[in-house]
Amino acid sequence: MSTQTTARQPKGVPVGGQFAATALAESGTTLMPERDWGAVNLQVGSVTPWGKADSVHDLGPGAVQVSTPGHGGVKLSATRNRAVHASIRSRDGWYEEDCEFHAVAFTHPDLELETPEQAARGMKSWFPDQYEAITGETIAPGESHQKDQRAWHAKHADDQVVISAITSETHPGMVELTTTLGGARASAAFEAERTFLVPTERYREDRDSQHGFVVDPALYEDITKPKAPKTVLPRFRGVHFEGMSAAGEARSRKALAGRWRSAGDPETVRTLAHIIAEDGISGKSSHVNNGRRTHFLKTRVHAEDSASTAYTVPEALFDAMDAPDERTPRDLARDEWKLADHQVDQARRARDWAAVQSAQLKAAQARKTYDTTLEN
Repeated sequence: MSTQTTARQPKGVPVGGQFAATALAESGTTLMPERDWGAVNLQVGSVTPWGKADSVHDLGPGAVQVSTPGHGGVKLSATRNRAVHASIRSRDGWYEEDCEFHAVAFTHPDLELETPEQAARGMKSWFPDQYEAITGETIAPGESHQKDQRAWHAKHADDQVVISAITSETHPGMVELTTTLGGARASAAFEAERTFLVPTERYREDRDSQHGFVVDPALYEDITKPKAPKTVLPRFRGVHFEGMSAAGEARSRKALAGRWRSAGDPETVRTLAHIIAEDGISGKSSHVNNGRRTHFLKTRVHAEDSASTAYTVPEALFDAMDAPDERTPRDLARDEWKLADHQVDQARRARDWAAVQSAQLKAAQARKTYDTTLEN
């Protein structure tokens, strides 16, 4: 009785080949191994750019998909990530799930994140410049949301484009539309913003069919209110090295020699010392992240504006700058609480249980101090 399990090969048909079920290899020939994509070591609870992972799905060699309560994405191994074109490559191999994952699907169709057609459509829509550079194709109008939107805004750069809308409380059936030239949202644009009354139905009809809503000042009533003058913040330029340690002064002078690109004019590069001398500093502050306090000097023009430019500096220079400290007692208490909590985490990772208990006591006291600031 025969125990053969392999199907007989029909006479005249060669064994093996590109699409054969069994490969044909000559004696002494080594078959080409599958590419080694490396591994991604992630599990539930691992830290991701969007928080701790609550699910991890293996997509294939060198790629996993993760989700968190708020968002998710794909993590590629270093080898997989190097295969992604430089123009769309993420430095750390993370690609969020809304737009960036199209780059992964486009580069690695074997992961089956989506079909090649879907990946191409996603690339055209969200990364049109990169897609055209990679493929040499020209994306036609209507194929790319981003490209079409840029073209629309370029066409209406000198028109009043809506940036916000509210239902009018004083004019039934109307909406109050706030506009700027080209829909710009920079500080300078806000200074010249205008408000128009437009029929609600007219606004609803057009707002979803375009990349924006253009207001013709000749057709609609301008109800722009005169803006109250803003409070110009004083500027400070004094840096006091008296009493500073030699190491602190060395760090401070190095920071002052550091060069910064102007936010308003990317072509202009100045040292921090020149910025302080020419522009002045309006205030200083700090924040805590991952157990580290970062100090910075700020330049803000008006008290009513929240936008500012921040320059990271060592603590010694922060203390030496005579600009006002903008941190409130609540800010300082919150930062101390964050630092104390970080010490608890560090002690737990080190499995030093005595240190954990000590750190927990300090964290509890820091939390109590912070809660006190909420009552005041």
